[in-house]
Amino acid sequence: MAVMFTLTAQTWECGQPFTDSRDGNIYPTVMINGQCWMAKNLNYGTIITYPTPQTAGTKYCYGAATYTPAQLQVTCNLLGGFYDWNNLMNYSEVEGSQGICPNDWHIATYPEWKAIVDTWGDSLAGAHLKEAGVLHWQNLGSTYYGTYLPWQKPPSWRPDNSTGMTVVGSGFIGGGFNYGYGYKLHSTIYTSSLRLTSELPIYQGQPPYAVPVPVAYDADCYDAKFQAVCHYRDQPAPVRCVHD
Repeated sequence: MAVMFTLTAQTWECGQPFTDSRDGNIYPTVMINGQCWMAKNLNYGTIITYPTPQTAGTKYCYGAATYTPAQLQVTCNLLGGFYDWNNLMNYSEVEGSQGICPNDWHIATYPEWKAIVDTWGDSLAGAHLKEAGVLHWQNLGSTYYGTYLPWQKPPSWRPDNSTGMTVVGSGFIGGGFNYGYGYKLHSTIYTSSLRLTSELPIYQGQPPYAVPVPVAYDADCYDAKFQAVCHYRDQPAPVRCVHD
């Protein structure tokens, strides 16, 4: 059954494109587990160049030191904006906050992502969440999933985007590379959740951090994993919004 929402006196149905009235950006949407998700990373804010400190309403875009603002906007249109955690949360620490999402939307939480991932498990969820094809993921060859490594990868690892979430290889900004690296190789997407590392399966058996840290979900082009990891607040990453 279609779920109907009323926004700014217009009837909008999840599964139809959603237009952000703040800037006119348009996002595909998809219904999963009874929730309406943006099927593209958020791209809201004024472009600033890394490492200029972010303030409310600003974003970084993947690129290089030689990129013009117009070129940076192209990469943001493709991959979404990159935000430090405090900025994307609008300086709140409340899980599920609106943050920089439009009205009536919120930053996706760790439990909301986990509910999707648990359908297939961490080791295979990436195949169903990642965009199919090689437009925004590295082409690793045509045999099975790829032949980049000296062993064949099973067909179950092949990205098929069966969820409709279209996770792309947006890469990183920050660290020694500053402007961008890892495009088509890796994706990190922030959640609005803070957790102790002892609460995340990937860190079991390791010494826990003493304080809660932001949770993000990671994927790369070499396997089908989609795993919850801890992330530093000042490490910029994209984000997804979920309808309230």
